[in-house]
Amino acid sequence: MRKPGVGFLLGSLAVFGCWLASWSPVVAEVSVPRVEPGARGVFIADRQAAGGEDPGAWPVWRPLRDHLRAELHLNRDGEFNGDGPPAFALDPDTGFAIVVWAWFDGGDFEVVLSSWDGKVWRPFEWLTDNQVDDLDPRVEVGADGRRMVTWWRANRSVDRLDEVWYREQQPALDIWSEPEQVSPPVEQGRHPDVAHHIDGSVHVVFQAGDAPPWSVTVAWRPDGAVGFADRLVVAHSDYGGEIGSDPLAADVEAEIHESHGRLWVEWLQDDNLMGYSVYQGAGQWSAPEYLEYRVLVERAGSFSAGVDLARQQVRWRVLR
Repeated sequence: MRKPGVGFLLGSLAVFGCWLASWSPVVAEVSVPRVEPGARGVFIADRQAAGGEDPGAWPVWRPLRDHLRAELHLNRDGEFNGDGPPAFALDPDTGFAIVVWAWFDGGDFEVVLSSWDGKVWRPFEWLTDNQVDDLDPRVEVGADGRRMVTWWRANRSVDRLDEVWYREQQPALDIWSEPEQVSPPVEQGRHPDVAHHIDGSVHVVFQAGDAPPWSVTVAWRPDGAVGFADRLVVAHSDYGGEIGSDPLAADVEAEIHESHGRLWVEWLQDDNLMGYSVYQGAGQWSAPEYLEYRVLVERAGSFSAGVDLARQQVRWRVLR
């Protein structure tokens, strides 16, 4: 599941640490460039009730005080280093945060991970180490404690396509699985997200194709299986980015979520509609449904805030 850093890609961001009784705010930071122009300050990730009858939580950003103890800071110089925005998941057993981001090593971006142990941030774990850009990592922790990370690799060679990759770490093991490619070798794959279903299956959604209409594709594997041999295109998106942006570089912001045993995917269908599809089991998904998000963007005064409001509405529809 994508976490803050995607909807509100706020930077000079602070994100999470966890002193956390389940509703207390997190207190450590990841500094990254802030995306929305004119925005200043540092923020933390917190959780709030999702509303309605759903007892789940929804991540939000809140201001962070300026001075924290050094051990509470994670990657404090990330903004100056040029690092990518962070994503995080909460360990279901401890409530502590696991954070991933794209670290700029001076030549290219690598995927790194750190976790909060209740007192300090653990040393970075390097999940990639190569000569290409590994970007936009997302992390999820399954109910069984499994850590899952996905990202996309921007290949600079004209004879190689961009690729979506995946690694996981089983509970009680210190080693990670070998990286495995999720996207098929015959098409571009970018901007993935990952979720773990209650039946044990792992699902990775990603954006496939070279230009609009993009394929919103879900790769999955049953519990205990190896590799992502099964893929399904759940929708085709015409989204070409905001006005003035390069449509070939558009991100349809596909996200996958699991809550209360339900699994669903949402994405930007065009400049007005958000699409979503609900998992039916055995690798099958419902026909797409849509809601308008542009009016929410105008109401919120911010593209990312409006999109997040639309995601909340999708969540309510799926879980009601």
